Formats: sequence, structure tokens, C-alpha cells
Amino acid sequence: MTYTEDVTIRGNLYRYEVEGYRDPKTRKVRHRRKYLGRVEVATDGSKRLVPKRSRDPTVEEILPFGDLALLFDTAEKLDVAGTIDRLAPRPGTTPTGAAVLLLAINHLVGRVALDDVAEWYDQSMLRQWIGKDPELFTEERLFSVLDSICHREEHWMWDKSWFISDALRRKAEELWGPESRYVYYDRTQILYHGEQCYYADFSYAAGEPEERRKIGMGVVIRRGDGFPVMYRVYRGNQVDVTTVEEVKERLKAAGLERLIVVMDRGMSSGENIDELVKAGYDVVVGVASREEVFGQLMNELTDDEIERAENRLRRGDRVFCLVERVLTVKGQRRKYVVYQDPRVRGEEKATLLRALEVCEERLQDLQREMKEPTSGRSRRPDWSARAQEIVGGLRRYLSWKIEGDWLNWSTKDEAIREGMSHLARGVLMSTSVEIPKEELLRAYLDKDEVEKVWRVGKGTLGLTGVKHTKRDRVVSYLLVCYVAYLLWVALRRRLREAQVKLSPEKAMMRMRRIEVVRFQVGGKETYGIPRPVSQEARMHEKFGLARLLPIPLTGGRAPRQ
Repeated sequence: MTYTEDVTIRGNLYRYEVEGYRDPKTRKVRHRRKYLGRVEVATDGSKRLVPKRSRDPTVEEILPFGDLALLFDTAEKLDVAGTIDRLAPRPGTTPTGAAVLLLAINHLVGRVALDDVAEWYDQSMLRQWIGKDPELFTEERLFSVLDSICHREEHWMWDKSWFISDALRRKAEELWGPESRYVYYDRTQILYHGEQCYYADFSYAAGEPEERRKIGMGVVIRRGDGFPVMYRVYRGNQVDVTTVEEVKERLKAAGLERLIVVMDRGMSSGENIDELVKAGYDVVVGVASREEVFGQLMNELTDDEIERAENRLRRGDRVFCLVERVLTVKGQRRKYVVYQDPRVRGEEKATLLRALEVCEERLQDLQREMKEPTSGRSRRPDWSARAQEIVGGLRRYLSWKIEGDWLNWSTKDEAIREGMSHLARGVLMSTSVEIPKEELLRAYLDKDEVEKVWRVGKGTLGLTGVKHTKRDRVVSYLLVCYVAYLLWVALRRRLREAQVKLSPEKAMMRMRRIEVVRFQVGGKETYGIPRPVSQEARMHEKFGLARLLPIPLTGGRAPRQ
């Protein structure tokens, strides 16, 4: 027989299910009690049963955590959202700092379209950390945020992106200090996928079948850690050499003085160098082969002179030989450094000589073919086109002429000597004659750091194209890309300090395995993470990411599913 019974305990009423049964040994009647829940008594005397809650945990959702936590924690150290809100406040609407930070993190780990950002945000731990309603990050509201950072009013462009990027640069220097006096400047072109934009111009690049609309972007980074000092947006077909003047003015406006600016030879016009020197900067550039001083130094220095033991410098697994000269050019004293890699130089010389030998052998075969009888052929072969195809890229070293059925050719010995003198050699110019030649070469070769900006931008950040049509919105969008790259570089710095030998990409990929489980236990909501293993556990502990959990679970274990 089974019945229910209400029992009062400490003033509260509880209901039990009572089942009677007979004990098989004693043959006496006993009772089993099963707790059903608490009983609530209304003012009219009616009773309502509140069923007991299960003590077994139930999983509500699983949220991404590890990679987002790494980036958000890094952004907090740089005070990204707070800095942007101070410089571009939007009271009563979508906060500028949170929106830009959300878009920057999305560039690194989310890669969802703008109209899907709100849903992606809602289904991640970012909602817990940022603490804003997802409705604030709809596509329309995000566009309004971009427009508030940079917008045009008649003949004026109100651009806050410059002040934001400069403030973030200053914050990074407060945390980690300036690494070096050297900065690198470089620019690239980004494809434009829209129909029309002020910055988008048709431009042609090697390896592309046709001209395409592109937007120009330049960046200055500092040597050693790659922190971005500044970025600028240019028209797609603007010549590199014409962008240096604005870079100089921006460096002065940022209060960055007594720097050594390292640039590619494509930007090293005499006027640019003179203007930078007048502004208090030193310059290190590569010297183009068309310049007179380049040919002068090539002809003056022999391999024996350059490759002396005292001129050798080891860099990794390579050995460079370098010789310096201080010359007065147009009334200015400049230091020039000629450098070469003896191993590569020898290989390239052998390759050139072998290519010339093969070319002459093929020309001899063509000469024999020309002497063969032409009867039975449908038409006379185009011997000139055949010879031109054989010579190909070696035409500067060979001269040839067809007279009737006879092919004459000869090598240009002077051109060969000049060409071989340039192989695996380069010339650097420094406006400071005090910098040692070894330091100049190391600084110039380290400029690969600025090339990494574009590799990361067009790879990890997904900066493969721009779709915005408004001129001001393009500037704001590239600020988002700047913030994303700043987070990437800052994370790389933190990984090095923590002695974690992983790139930011690999670290984020590994940490992506760590997820947060939101579950219910006894009617209460809590969060937990599965216990990370191996390197993930070390990074989780080193960076203290458990503090980003709203309600940490003792033991760090997720419930069984």
C-alpha cells in the first residue's frame, strides 16, 4: 500500500511518498519513504508541491574558452576597450571600445560575417566578459560604430583612428618599453572587392593577369618585437616614394624622435632621405643598382678584398662578408656597406656560367638545323623567333644575328663581368657614419619583421580584401585590423616571457581545445572547464585564465555527460 504524508520540519512542510511492505525475515510491516519535495501553503489554505531538484548535474551548453581567453586577457592588459572608449565615446549606444575589440578578436579566431557577429558573441564566453546585450552588436550598430570612429562632414574628415592607434602604442610601451631605436616602414596593397571607393585604384602586380582595384596600406613597426608604431591608408596606385613625407610628419606628431628608419630601396629618394635627416631621423636603405655609387663600389671591390677574414660576419647558418666606405655624396657624408654571401655568390656564378654554356649549345644545334635542306617543309621556319626563345633572359649577355641561313652570335664579356660582379651582393647606405657596419647589416636583414606583418595580416587576420565603399569606413575597418595585429604581437610577447615556444597561431589553436561547460546542479548555475592536459595546462596556469570563469568549479572538472 502506498500513500503520501506531509511532515513539518523546522517550520517547513515537506511531502513524502510512503510505501508499506512486509519484512521477509521478521514478517513485520515496515515503511519506505521517498522524498517528493517541499509543500507551499497559500493564504486560502491550498497546497502546492514544489518537486525536489535533481542533484545530478545537467549540461546546458558548451562554450569556446581557451583562445578567446588568451586574446581577451591580452586586450585587458593593453586596456584596448577602455582606451578606445575614452577617445571615441558613444554614450547610450553600442560602446565603441567593446565593438572594436569584439571585431578584432573575431578577425583572429571567429572569422564570421558582420551580420553574424552578434550570434557568435552570444554563443561564446565574450558575452560574460564584455557583459553587453548581443542586440548591441548587430550589423547596423557595428556600422554605426565604424562611422563614429572616422566620418566625413562636407570638406572635413573627422578621424579618431590615428589617436586611438597612437594611444595603444603608448600603452604597449608602458608595459614592455621600447625595444630599439630602429623602426621599419613598408607598405602593401589590399584587394578591393567593392564597386567604387576613394582609396581603391587600379593597380598591376607581378604574377597577376590583369589590373585590379586595390587599396594601399603602410605600416611602421619597431625592431625586435614587431609592435606596430603606426599605420596609414593610401590610394592604391600611389607611388611608394611619395608616402614617406606623411610618415615623417606622423612620427613627429607622435613624439617619436631620434629614430633610425629602415626602408626598402623603392622609397629611398634623395629628397625623402634629406627630409628625414632634417627632421632628426637617421636612415638606413638599400642602394638600387641603377645608382651611380652602386656601380662604383661594385667595380672598386674585388672578391678577395671583401672576403678577408676580418670582414666576415656569421648570422645563423650563413656567413656574410662586408666592407664599409664613407663617401661624400652631394655634400653629405654617408656610410656605404657592401655585403655578400660567398657561398651563394659562388653558386650563382656557377649557375650563370652553366646557363650561358647551355644557351650556346642550343644555338649551335639551331645553326645545324638551319643548314639542313628545306625541301619538303610546308613553310620556312621562323629562325629569329627560335633564337630569341633560346636566348631568353640571357639577352643582356649575348648578341646574335641571322643572315640568310646563317646564325652568328657572340658573348658580351663586359656585360658578363658586370653581371657577375653584382651576384649575391648588396649595398646599404646609412646617413649616420657612427653606426658599425655589422649593426647596419643586422638591422637591415631584420626588416623581414615588417614583411611578417603582411603575412599575418593576409593569413591569420584574413585581410585579403576590403568591401566597404565609404572612404571613412575603410579607415575604421583598417583600425580594427590594426587592433587585431596589436593583440597578435602582444600575445607573442607574452608567450616569449612565459617561455612557451609556440607562435600565437599555434597557441590559439591549442588553447581552442579548452572549453567551458555551463551546467545546472541542484537548481544552481555554475561553470567549469575540463582539466587541460600537457601544454594547454601550462599555458592555462601561467596566464591565470581560470579567473575569467564567472563561477569557478572546485577541482576544475566538467560534469559527466
